[in-house]
Amino acid sequence: SNTGVPTMPPPPPPRPRGSAGMIRRQGGEAQPPATPSRSRVPTPTSTGGIKRPRIDSARAAELHSWLQGLDDGAGAMLQYFDVLSSEFDADLAQIAAAKVEGGEKQGILGVVDPSFWETVRVEKTGHKMLFARGIAKL
Repeated sequence: SNTGVPTMPPPPPPRPRGSAGMIRRQGGEAQPPATPSRSRVPTPTSTGGIKRPRIDSARAAELHSWLQGLDDGAGAMLQYFDVLSSEFDADLAQIAAAKVEGGEKQGILGVVDPSFWETVRVEKTGHKMLFARGIAKL
């Protein structure tokens, strides 16, 4: 009763052939050889935009240079780059929104909304002064 479909015999089990086949362990269990991690599909890195929205690189560069300018290039203010990127999308226009109109009457720190210090976690008075001067000019 041949139905026209050729019946193939099952393929023979693969024969161990050096490192290409199965590697026999001491316990007698056959395990596939360890594959080098390079052959795996590249997994997205932690910076793959999962945590925060994609920051516009031009804005990020602008924020970076603004922060450097706050302390004349000393670089101490760059520690706030990440939080400003995540909380304000690295957008100086959003940072400028922390400006309090007429706040300078209370001194330079009055120029900045107090919630800005909490959001950005600025504790050093010197850093607040630098931010306040910079934000006042935005």
